Amino acid sequence: NVLMPVADFRAPDLVWIDPALSYLDGEPNSAQDVGEFLRSLITPFAQVQTCGVVLVAHTAKPLRGQQNNWKAGDDAYSTLGSVEWANWARGVITLKNVGSHSAFRLSAPKRGKRLGWKREDGETTTTRMIAHSEKGICWRDVSEDEWARMLAENRRKAGANMQHDPEDA
Repeated sequence: NVLMPVADFRAPDLVWIDPALSYLDGEPNSAQDVGEFLRSLITPFAQVQTCGVVLVAHTAKPLRGQQNNWKAGDDAYSTLGSVEWANWARGVITLKNVGSHSAFRLSAPKRGKRLGWKREDGETTTTRMIAHSEKGICWRDVSEDEWARMLAENRRKAGANMQHDPEDA
């Protein structure tokens, strides 16, 4: 296991594997290959080192026109490849672009209620709307009003682009 010598030297509390597919010696769609990687390599490593592991994986591209039809639980299984990626994980967090270069939906579809996130009305949620900060390289929360404005602007721009795009005519 390539992680053991590094961990023995550094004694990490948390290890990031980014991107996870770079370290998988097999097919990302194969439950056997992904299971072997996660359960026979990553899990024993984390147990021996008593550390957490964050796997960063790309999502599969949704079919054209299907981006907004996903249900809340679908995000947990949006990783490219086998469902083993989500089944193995103790929790899943996804970050999705919502049609803007600066607005994103941060979602915690698996065990997300444990985060204690609250909406403006005080209700528990597993989703946060975030955007790039205008100062520094960081994120900021987006209010529900600002989010509605951003979505309306995105729809307006998409409609304007579709009207003028000869490929869509």
